[in-house]
Amino acid sequence: MLLALAGGAQAAAGDARDWITRMNQALAARNYDGVLTRRVGDTSQVFRIVHRVKDGETIERVVSTDGSGYEQKRKGSTWAEFFPDKRFVRKATRHRSFGFIPALNGLNNESERYYTIADGGRVRLLGRDAQLIRLEPRDDMRYGYRIWLDAESALPLKLQRLSHGGAVIKEIAFVTPPQMPADISDDQLKVEVDFKGFRWVDLDQAMPMYSPQLKRSLAPRKKHLPAGYHSRIFTRPEEEARADGPRARFVVSDGVTWAEVFLTPATCMSKPGGSRVFSSQSYTVQLDGACVTVVGELPEAAARVIAEAVGPE
Repeated sequence: MLLALAGGAQAAAGDARDWITRMNQALAARNYDGVLTRRVGDTSQVFRIVHRVKDGETIERVVSTDGSGYEQKRKGSTWAEFFPDKRFVRKATRHRSFGFIPALNGLNNESERYYTIADGGRVRLLGRDAQLIRLEPRDDMRYGYRIWLDAESALPLKLQRLSHGGAVIKEIAFVTPPQMPADISDDQLKVEVDFKGFRWVDLDQAMPMYSPQLKRSLAPRKKHLPAGYHSRIFTRPEEEARADGPRARFVVSDGVTWAEVFLTPATCMSKPGGSRVFSSQSYTVQLDGACVTVVGELPEAAARVIAEAVGPE
């Protein structure tokens, strides 16, 4: 009897992983156009999202409907957001899959050591058949997910990020089922903001990948990271070989939860410790000759351990 129950649980987890694989493929390959809400705490915003994949390139435009004119756009690995009210543009390079609706591309067999992955069954949502998938964290070093996938397309109709205790931290949900046109025109993906004369901030320059000012090479040390987390590098070996100084940026992830690690060759401007801005958590520690800042949508406990795991290579 116990073996039968165990076998059933494993089969359900396998089915859930298959659905997540389908979701990742849908987010990477499908066109979609719709209106969605993003809720964080008591704050709710409504956006229109237009997402196109053509000739292997992803272009995504997200527009606020609150009248502020705010937009963000991703074209390949280049991402930018536009603030017309502040006459300000912020841009950065994002190598990994980083759409407005997050994919779970790093999920693998090891993930089940840190998450309970469950098939939540079929439900109805927005007048559509949907498949509910649950990822429940096994410790306080990561968040969980509830995801409602369109049963036909596997696109997420609603996604919730959850605390270890089950509280909803962030929710992204379509207001109506998104359209999935065969083609989306270039005009639909053009930023409407007239950003002539705006102040531009390039985060790649403000927080460079390599810094010759760092006194020594520092990195997140695997044995000190939270269980299941690994340091991941997305730059090419030839770029590493041409670097003019030690690496100053890292990505740390367990395959589901992601954080960025920034090293600056100076005394920390802010007080060491944790802080939260909107849905992102940051944690700062001071090392000898460097300030370490971890930023990501993850629990403060995990951000702290990752920051404290940085040391000489």
